[in-house]
Amino acid sequence: YENWLQGYAQKTDFDKVASEYTKIGTISTTGEMSPLDAREDLIKKADEKGADVVVLTSGQTENKIHGTADIYKKK
Repeated sequence: YENWLQGYAQKTDFDKVASEYTKIGTISTTGEMSPLDAREDLIKKADEKGADVVVLTSGQTENKIHGTADIYKKK
């Protein structure tokens, strides 16, 4: 599960993100859940904050899943 959010956090053109989007915050998820549930939780939190882009910044799977992501909104 090293890349448990790989499908959601595909490599992004970070220059494009920096030029076209403004960082609006950081979100995280932690708990005893499946990788899919963690992904859905991050998506839900990003949607609640009005984010257009989510960039995964960390992910761990020892006993519990923990993931963080920066969220961006179109300028």
